Amino acid sequence: MTVLHCRIQRRECQSVLTEKKSEAADIYRRLLSRNNGYFAPANLELSYALVSLKQYDEALANLLEVSKRDGARFPITYYHLARLYEMKGELKLAEAAFAKAVSLYAPANSQFLIDLSRVREKLGDFQGSLEAMESYSKIVQEQGQETSWSDKRIAELRSKATKQD
Repeated sequence: MTVLHCRIQRRECQSVLTEKKSEAADIYRRLLSRNNGYFAPANLELSYALVSLKQYDEALANLLEVSKRDGARFPITYYHLARLYEMKGELKLAEAAFAKAVSLYAPANSQFLIDLSRVREKLGDFQGSLEAMESYSKIVQEQGQETSWSDKRIAELRSKATKQD
């Protein structure tokens, strides 16, 4: 198979996947229309489909609705809200949503602390970024996992936080 044929086949596959995601979004919209516009699992799935279709504003609206009504039952909503806010450059909102995800998931999902640290660093809050990273490192050490990369990251953040003071 030539490179050209591979590219054509890849485009066709991407087209089919996009079509399937669009079809999935339509199915979730129909389901929601029969449920007065709200059924948390469907709203979440619709949001995921919309993100993959780059329909970020509609995805955000669905996630916000779930967070308001059922955030405690579906805390992953906060993580996805935070990712969208971060992508849109709304870092304060991203920080708040990541912090909420951390409060509902830690220590079970320490990954959210890395995300929180990253956003705080982007905001110039090096001390807050350092605290989140130290929390992450402590949790993974308690789980017996390797932390050499996070130790280096903590040292970098500590240096930035010291310069900030």
